[in-house]
Amino acid sequence: MVDDQQRARALAGEGEAHFVAGRYDEASDAYRRAHALHATPLFLFAWARSEQEAGRCDHAIELYQQFLSTGPPPADTDRANLEVGRCYGQLPQGTEPPVEGEPDDTPVVEPEPEDEGEPLPRSAEREREPSAPWLRDPWAGAMLATGVTTLAVGAGLYLQARSDDRRARGASTTDEFRAATSRATRFSAGGIVGFSVGGALVAGAVIRYAIVGRRQSRVGVAAGPRSVTFSVRF
Repeated sequence: MVDDQQRARALAGEGEAHFVAGRYDEASDAYRRAHALHATPLFLFAWARSEQEAGRCDHAIELYQQFLSTGPPPADTDRANLEVGRCYGQLPQGTEPPVEGEPDDTPVVEPEPEDEGEPLPRSAEREREPSAPWLRDPWAGAMLATGVTTLAVGAGLYLQARSDDRRARGASTTDEFRAATSRATRFSAGGIVGFSVGGALVAGAVIRYAIVGRRQSRVGVAAGPRSVTFSVRF
């Protein structure tokens, strides 16, 4: 299974290179073989785009319909519907799109679950949205803000302790020395506590961001006029 997925990713990389170079027949064949090895919506969409650019819109429409049947995210659904409309515009006159609600006889290929193996080629990764929803997690945000504030307080106490330590070394009387030393000890202890608590809160926020981001991760597709790109968000 893992070997099939790795070969499928390698074929998808070849398909992307062919597509960008305008070799749509070769790109279509590469994506077809990739999808045969490891059926995913990503490969299905890329295969459809290659068929569309190769001028085989009737087959591209079938592939887009299979892609839509997998329940992709809204943005990907809109993109696929847009390409289906463009395909119908390229078909001979008299060819009508299916009426909504009518059964579709196109066979559906159920996607297999993705693993966390070798990532797709770097050139195929692109974020569709500039921000990640998991960064808005309120608990992680509160922990991070409190941790940073506590670290700042700890730093201030530590600096004050250093200042009192210098005063103690330069004291001219025993009372001044004792008072400066006492303040330096208290502030130093407070600074250590601030560093410890603040560091723990910041670390906890980072861990929570990672956990929430992993839960909200999903796979998306973005297609441009001359390229097909994959987007994996974490």
